[in-house]
Amino acid sequence: AHLHTTKALRRLFAAVRRVLAPGGQVVLHGFPEGSGVAEGRGLVHRASFELTDTGQCDWFESRTVSEGLERLSWYVQTPDTDYTFSLVMRLWNRRDYVRAATYAGLSQVEMSFPVSVDGLMLRFEADTTEHAVTANQP
Repeated sequence: AHLHTTKALRRLFAAVRRVLAPGGQVVLHGFPEGSGVAEGRGLVHRASFELTDTGQCDWFESRTVSEGLERLSWYVQTPDTDYTFSLVMRLWNRRDYVRAATYAGLSQVEMSFPVSVDGLMLRFEADTTEHAVTANQP
């Protein structure tokens, strides 16, 4: 989510492929598809939770910053102070991950174990042949 361009995502998968032996596997956990703010304009409240003995945190997503990028903001209240921090993130979908992984020489594999976490879980396997990915490959 912290990679904002297709080129950066492809480089990530190329680096993963370089360190995996043929047949090696990697599991990716991302935001679930549809978790963006496409369903509304402006600020969308996502969650509130108590911080252990220190206060409360509210998580918001703002409207899309630019094509595919969204600003996520957290508002934290403690007994001593209130503060805000935010990140600009790209909420990639399953198709984007699969394309970038395939480009780097990885194939999607069905999950062979139960997954009970929120979010998008994908498993990829390195091609069984040696695959040289150059550092300057996009």
